[in-house]
Amino acid sequence: MDHLSRSGESPEKSVGELISNNLSKNISKLDYESAKSELLKLNGIGDKVADCILVFSLAHDHITPLDLWAKRAFTHTYNLDEKISYKELLKFITKYYGQYSAWAGQFLFEYFRLKDK
Repeated sequence: MDHLSRSGESPEKSVGELISNNLSKNISKLDYESAKSELLKLNGIGDKVADCILVFSLAHDHITPLDLWAKRAFTHTYNLDEKISYKELLKFITKYYGQYSAWAGQFLFEYFRLKDK
């Protein structure tokens, strides 16, 4: 469960914090783990939102954000335990797809979203 849903905070407040603290300039120079750690310190930012920021704003294409649907797509496709943690699934995806993890995640998500239409 994301910190956002536990805290009841709105993402707009966290984005405002991010901009007002000039954190966006600082995290662009950090490696993935350090940048994510900084983002997770903000109210309302959990693993998925932090990973979305890192992938879509800072080109960390070696990881992919995971929501419930993406997790289902990966666990179904690769016969993984549905109870796998966010961190362990991310590690699996990164090992399997390497620098293309964000792209693979997006394509797999879209495939599952559209396959029955």
